[in-house]
Amino acid sequence: RPEPTAFLVETPEGEPIGCFSVSVRTRPRPGSVVEQAALGVIGDLRIRQDYRGGEVLAHALARAVDHTRVSHAVDYFAMGVVSSDIYSLAPFLRRETHRFAQPMSQEVVRHALAYLPLGKKHRHRTERNHQWAHPDDRAEILDFIIRGQAGRRFGILYDDELLKARELAWQGFSVDRFYVVRGREGQIAACAAPWNPGDLRRISRVRPGLLSGSKGLGAIPAGRPLNLSYLTHLCCDPLSVGPADDLLRGICNELAGEGQDGLVVMTPMDGAVHRALEGLSATIVPVSILGLTAAGTSQNTTNLRAPDVGLESVFL
Repeated sequence: RPEPTAFLVETPEGEPIGCFSVSVRTRPRPGSVVEQAALGVIGDLRIRQDYRGGEVLAHALARAVDHTRVSHAVDYFAMGVVSSDIYSLAPFLRRETHRFAQPMSQEVVRHALAYLPLGKKHRHRTERNHQWAHPDDRAEILDFIIRGQAGRRFGILYDDELLKARELAWQGFSVDRFYVVRGREGQIAACAAPWNPGDLRRISRVRPGLLSGSKGLGAIPAGRPLNLSYLTHLCCDPLSVGPADDLLRGICNELAGEGQDGLVVMTPMDGAVHRALEGLSATIVPVSILGLTAAGTSQNTTNLRAPDVGLESVFL
């Protein structure tokens, strides 16, 4: 996959007023809407408050999308926006005159973005077996993830080649960092791999009052980078809360002694993982996953709605 491109937004005088990045993801899953094209993932979007609501965002996104379409043959883009923040979401869904050239956006699905503090262990009683994976589980885990990709918009082609590439590129990631929950007959019922990106992605509270009401976040000093793991490769039956609860509690208990602040989880609203999160001490924020296409193109008419997406929260 190509290296991510960072875009800096400046005034005519050269003063920085915003930024964002675009990562191009190849290997689309056969049968998905974007089967014949790569996917652009827009992340880390920041626009200075006094420049929001105008033409800055519209022109910046249009130029970035046009550049990526030409250089990497990308027709579809995806990004996440906090659903409860109408001031952040409205610019993407309202077609106002000054946004005529802005890429067309539509909500693909609404997800729950959750933060689980890792300070203490959770009570956990279950009849299901749950533990870190063994290297011999590799093929079974891969098969379970492949089957779980069905129906996901922007799905990625999972195979052993992709898993090996991620083991090389993601520091500390390997098949034995998958956590697996098994049913009574020994089959995999849920799995996920918590991954800490370290210096590749740092998040800090910018002021003391921010997130003061959130569980586990209020006591963290402003300015200190959060030590976070992100739940990747999450795959679970959307109707079975039990395995999802075992997965979350088991992972949190295993990570409790590693000195990390919390675990970040992204999952469809009202699914099994979301319902399991509601039974834990999690801070949950609704996030709209948006699909974007360049204005005036044939892709504008494609309906991208789906029950889930094949995206990892760590890259949004």
